[in-house]
Amino acid sequence: MPHCQAYILYGVGYGGLSLKDRNLVENLFLCGDIQIICTTNTLAHGVNLPAHTVVIKSTQNYNKKKGGYTEYDRSTVLQMCGRAGRPPFADTGLVIIMTRKETMLNYTYTAYHQTWVRDKS
Repeated sequence: MPHCQAYILYGVGYGGLSLKDRNLVENLFLCGDIQIICTTNTLAHGVNLPAHTVVIKSTQNYNKKKGGYTEYDRSTVLQMCGRAGRPPFADTGLVIIMTRKETMLNYTYTAYHQTWVRDKS
């Protein structure tokens, strides 16, 4: 039994997977055998999987140079949101953004003042 399959029932750290195991997880997700994938914002850029729901658990990340937490830039948040409802897999998607009260309006504005992005394939 491949290494990843032995742990798949308990959850796997997607970032540290070999290419073979990563492909296994992606295929299991696409066919519905895995219902949830948790990833970091960095991996969200590399994951090309359709998801109905995306939950952004925090809108901040630790910035070593600044010695504290900073808000994600707008393009990073939009990239993460873009995983929800990907054509041709779904017509709609749901994004849940968990942020601090003082930044809530920034994300409300971002969500409601976008131009449509269409799949060119």
